[in-house]
Amino acid sequence: MKPLWVSLFFICIVSFFGLFGVQAAWRKAISSQWEADHSLARTMMDFRDKMNAIESSNSRMEKIRAAIAAAPLAVIFNPGLITTLKAALQVEALMQKERVVSWKMKQGWGLITHSTLPDLPWSIDPPDLIGERPLRWIGASEYFLGGRQVKQRRSEVYVYRKQDSLWHARFGSRPNTI
Repeated sequence: MKPLWVSLFFICIVSFFGLFGVQAAWRKAISSQWEADHSLARTMMDFRDKMNAIESSNSRMEKIRAAIAAAPLAVIFNPGLITTLKAALQVEALMQKERVVSWKMKQGWGLITHSTLPDLPWSIDPPDLIGERPLRWIGASEYFLGGRQVKQRRSEVYVYRKQDSLWHARFGSRPNTI
């Protein structure tokens, strides 16, 4: 008959390897969840930042356009004013177009990596007599940036606009604050 300590030793060894296997499986699950969350978080922050940047750029463009419309009265005192204001308007318009194009490039890369990204909900209107026009809003007040599933793990991201007209982002379920 085997001594009791040999049986206990064998049980401890088997238990150790069982716990080690469970720990390794949890580590792998946590790693895949972190990878999914990290990837979505970067995309979410980029989308949110682009939306907020376009909003603030639109505000600046509206102010510059109002100054250009009122500038004929001030040209007497400062002849180069309209030229300077139109150059500032052009710079703002180029910055907006750069944001839209960079997001389109990210969407193109998403097609390659099998992740769908929403369009930026802005329309570029042709310039009028004053100059470039701000981007026109054509979208909704919330966007589901998608969920990424890695095995049984899933991450979901929503980007939405609150009453303060800033864009916010949230992981998980759809926000109630819309």
